[in-house]
Amino acid sequence: MTEIIRVDGAPGVGKSTRLFEFVEEEKESGKSLSDLYYLTFTRSGREESATKLAEVFPTADQEDLMKRAKTFHGAAWVACAINGLSGRPQRADNPTHNRRGGFSGPSAT
Repeated sequence: MTEIIRVDGAPGVGKSTRLFEFVEEEKESGKSLSDLYYLTFTRSGREESATKLAEVFPTADQEDLMKRAKTFHGAAWVACAINGLSGRPQRADNPTHNRRGGFSGPSAT
């Protein structure tokens, strides 16, 4: 069964510290890096999380660490791709304009 741990709190109260204590506890109980995901809201948080995961799992390679440290957006994107929902992202205000600056759908002539 999948267990989801959610930690709420204001900035600086120790949310990340508590989550990494949990990661260490899970490792001590026999879990491996492949049993865990660490989700964050920002890319910089993802990089920091991968660095901290490397401290807990020092034999893991960088690719495995980055697979386990994800942004929420990245995790959602992977879930969509796995389930065949990986179409190009589109802006809600203009369904033919995608977020990367291009257009999808029929071209205007």
